[in-house]
Amino acid sequence: MSLPISMGIKTPEEVKNDGYTGLDYNVYKKNPTWIKEAQDLGLTVNAWTVDKEEDMKDLLAQKVDYIFTMNQNYCIRFWRENKFL
Repeated sequence: MSLPISMGIKTPEEVKNDGYTGLDYNVYKKNPTWIKEAQDLGLTVNAWTVDKEEDMKDLLAQKVDYIFTMNQNYCIRFWRENKFL
């Protein structure tokens, strides 16, 4: 089960210790190390709602597992152009 932590209430380590398998959040700029920390703990990472191209590039470079966006065409094009797909 994935835990939505949109407010950044729990750290990735707390999420893992509580038995969750992933986290959903939109505060990655507030806590820039959490994506890597979550990945190192084996948690899946879902970022939402990511509509700015700059944010998408940053998240894709960090290899998040899922991105929720209203700008799907850009996201897919960027993935293909940068060999993420």
